[in-house]
Parts: sequence; C-alpha cells; structure tokens
Amino acid sequence: SVKHYKIKRLDHDQGFFITTRRTFRTLQELVAYYSEMADGLCCQLTFPAPRIAPTRPDLSHDTQQNWEIPRNQLQLKRKLGDGNFGEVWYGKWRGIVEVAIKTMKPGTMSPEAFLGEAQIMKQCDHPNLVKLYAVCTREEPFYIITEYMCNGSLLHYLRNEGAALGIQALVDMAAQIANGMMYLEERKLVHRDLAARNVLVGEKISGVPVVKRWYPIASLIENPGQLPGRPPIKTR
Repeated sequence: SVKHYKIKRLDHDQGFFITTRRTFRTLQELVAYYSEMADGLCCQLTFPAPRIAPTRPDLSHDTQQNWEIPRNQLQLKRKLGDGNFGEVWYGKWRGIVEVAIKTMKPGTMSPEAFLGEAQIMKQCDHPNLVKLYAVCTREEPFYIITEYMCNGSLLHYLRNEGAALGIQALVDMAAQIANGMMYLEERKLVHRDLAARNVLVGEKISGVPVVKRWYPIASLIENPGQLPGRPPIKTR
C-alpha cells in the first residue's frame, strides 16, 4: 500500500516539516532524517518511487494525421510472440522510440478492411487501451505499430512475476481492464475476445502494474441490437 505525507513549509521560508515537533532547514535534511528512522511515519524511507515514462500520444507530429509510415523507419529487435494472424515484435522507430510491431500474415486481411479497423483504433484514446501509433500497408506483410508494454501479456505475467500480487493489486488491475472496456462500449465498439492473453502489462505505479487492452477493436456496431457476422479479430 501507499501512504502520502504532506511536506509543509515553515513561516517565512524558514524550513520544512511533516509534523511540527521536528523541523528541517532543507528538504534534503528532511529526507535524510526519515531515511534513517520512521519517527512517526508508517515506515522508514528507502528509495524514491521510479518515474514512469509518459505515454506518447503519437510517434511524431507527422503521424497525428498521416499514420502510414515507411517500414524502413522500423527495426524489429526481438520476437515477443505469434498467433494465427501474425507475429508481435519488440522494435524501435527511427532507432529511438520503443514500439510493439504486429506483423499480419499475407492474405489474412484486405488492405481496405485493415485500414478500416486501424481507423477506428486511431480514434480511441484511453489510458487502458494500447495506443496505435502508425501502420505500414503499402506492401505485405502489413504492420501495426503500437506503444510497447514492457511486461508482456497478463496471462504470462500472472503465471510468473505477478503470481505474488495481493488481492488489492489484482482488483485494481481488473478495474483498469473494466475501464477500458467501458470506454469501448460507450462508443459502440465490440472486441469479442477479452482474455488475459490479450491484455498487456506495463510498468508499476504505486506497486500496481498498468494494464491495457491490446488491439481493442473488432467492429463498430451501428445497430447495438445486431452484431456483424464477421469473425472476431484475435491478436496477442
């Protein structure tokens, strides 16, 4: 669990304190003191919380409107997994930005259908949905370029390093998934393949991993009472 303590200033900028019974001339002195002993705090300070890198809204200003990019800007570094529709790779865009690259097997989907799905994905903006950055569709195999989630699928995570998570963290992660699905439902979007293997895990914030739906869109439901007849998109 996480406890928050407000650091307050003394009058006339004479120093800092958490409780008035002990004051400090500088913030450095305050941190150093509570690193040695708890003295009323819930625990002794150990190390600062890691800074979480903010999610990029796009690869660059150019991809906000034109999200077809040359594939020679991508470097596929490490294979993360594969499935019926293709492979997923860890890679870099222009050698700098970490991305996940989904390669679609030739013949899996027409360019028109692929771009239609990607167009819907591009319009989605939610902290619990994997962000689509760009696509490569000028030749096969098609590429989908998204943000990279460093801890892989939720299924793998829960069977390994996430096996020791407590009930509070698990409930928090379930709520994150529900938030993402609620966002889709509000926009009449249906995926039809919600499973732990299709949820990706990122860095931890306050001890709880950030989870996001991968490739969230299967279809746009114009009539909520009638589902389209095409099969669901299944990706990792």
